[in-house]
Amino acid sequence: MPEPSVPRKVLLIEDRVSDARLVIRQLRKAGLEVESARVASEAELLAALERPVDVILADYNLPGFDVRRALELAKSKSPDTPFLIVSGTMQEETGVELMRLGADDYLLKDRLARLGQAVEQAIEQRKRRREQRALENRYRRQFDESPAGMMLVAPNGGGVPIRVNRAFCEMLEYTEGELSRLGIEEVTHPDDRRESNRALTELTDGGAERVRLEKRYLTKSGAVRWGDVTGTVVRDFDGEPLYVQTVVLDITDRKRAEAALHESIERFRGIVEELPGFVYTCAVDDIGTTLYVSPQVEALLGISQAEYVTDPRSWEKAIHPDDRLWVLEAFGKAVSQGLRFEAEYRSVARDGSLHWLRDQAVVIHDRDGQALYCQGVILDVTARRNAEQAVMENEAKTKFLANMSHELRNPLNSVIGFAQLLGSMELPSLSEKQRRYIGHIETAGQHLLALVNDMLDLSKAVAGQMVFDIESVAVDQVIEACLAQMEPQATARSVRLDDRGKPGLVANVDRQRLLQILINLVSNGIKFTPAGGCVSLTRENAMETVRISIEDTGPGIPADKLDYIFDEFAQLERAEPGSQQGTGLGLPLSRRLAELMGGAIEVASRPGRGSSFTVTIPVG
Repeated sequence: MPEPSVPRKVLLIEDRVSDARLVIRQLRKAGLEVESARVASEAELLAALERPVDVILADYNLPGFDVRRALELAKSKSPDTPFLIVSGTMQEETGVELMRLGADDYLLKDRLARLGQAVEQAIEQRKRRREQRALENRYRRQFDESPAGMMLVAPNGGGVPIRVNRAFCEMLEYTEGELSRLGIEEVTHPDDRRESNRALTELTDGGAERVRLEKRYLTKSGAVRWGDVTGTVVRDFDGEPLYVQTVVLDITDRKRAEAALHESIERFRGIVEELPGFVYTCAVDDIGTTLYVSPQVEALLGISQAEYVTDPRSWEKAIHPDDRLWVLEAFGKAVSQGLRFEAEYRSVARDGSLHWLRDQAVVIHDRDGQALYCQGVILDVTARRNAEQAVMENEAKTKFLANMSHELRNPLNSVIGFAQLLGSMELPSLSEKQRRYIGHIETAGQHLLALVNDMLDLSKAVAGQMVFDIESVAVDQVIEACLAQMEPQATARSVRLDDRGKPGLVANVDRQRLLQILINLVSNGIKFTPAGGCVSLTRENAMETVRISIEDTGPGIPADKLDYIFDEFAQLERAEPGSQQGTGLGLPLSRRLAELMGGAIEVASRPGRGSSFTVTIPVG
């Protein structure tokens, strides 16, 4: 059986009972189940509207009660209830005016045949209005409460928002009213306005129904917020754009993370590309098949990045043949046991050059402990290896010189001693020529002994075995002793010695080693000063130190030789004729002695005018 129809609740605004009955009969004739009530005054209408009704049928002519007033009350109390006017004398213009004021329809009493249909249509329209309003309310709540920014933008208003939700206002720190006055272009970053306007134009001109872009907004406080913007055009029945619905996702944090990641990648790339070597990723196998290598491999080994990765045995081939077997065995053992691989070995570049490489790698595992790949770095340690080799060779040389000096000193002392003995004896069998030869032997022996002594001192200084007796020393006494020893040499070469500066200075040094330094420097000054020249010693206080300067009036030292003269066995070929050639050890030994006592030696020279060596030592 079909379900019984629900009676329609009809409210009649009618002063005549007969007319009310006529209307009810007509509705039932149309097949409607009706529950009716009749009112004839404003008070009765207000009371009746307290209860729900499905439709209101009002007579146009009501004594003392205007239909316009009835319509006004009905719409204020129950705006969704259909309001139909039934009249016997109303003009059509009046009916149109009343519909404009809110009436749903009007009928003449002599044409009530369509009354039932009109009532059903009015009730159906009310139902659709309620559904539409419910839909609109639901959409409005979704719009207002959405966590994403949303707005409705006028299509031809320069991007002026019609409506903006709370999330978008909070994102930009503006109120809805402020955004409506400013417009979207004003809160868009200047660099993004052109692209934003292009997208809006593409939507409103019919070129697209949906666009998406990422753009920057400027907040009220001036901060930049990134938005992932999706715009969809909403059109009317004629296809004309009503508005553009825009959804804005705040992606500022994502953009910052992307920027931070990019910066991190660039920083890592910069670090990697500045390494004196290259990084690599290789398979967990016996030969370390290369999966990735950084571009620096080409600069080090002469093999392009692509070639190195393409050839699975590229790493193996680059290892020096004498090191290949043990390196591969060590790598295979480390990988199989999950250990860290570290090795230094030789590698032969494509141009034949030899490089020492330091290789370090670790095995990367997944969460289950399975080996995925090896990550490593190879550094060029050739310079360090060469430096270590040079140190070893220098230490060996120093040891050799020390041993040799010890071995030579005793026989030299014997030779010099016998030469001095022969020279002092009045032997009639020795001719004058033979006596000169004995003198030459003694002079050469003394020179060789000085060389041996200097070598022995230098080797001790380099090895850190030099013993110093540091004490408070009167500088004047050391200088007097130096000048006394150097006077015969200076007189022989017609060079004047001059003592200048502040007397009474005290230094914290080893007396004998300071004297040794000054004698070396003064002796060099005399050697390179022409006859009639001068070598002067000047001392002064300076910044908690004592400075002793030895200046000569010789030819000076070329600028490119100022560092060279402190090299071991260095010789300048500009000594005055007749001067004895030095050992080439005096200056490097003197500088080393000064440094070991906490001081230094500096040199300055003016070619053609002389040189100045300044000894700086701690004040006593």
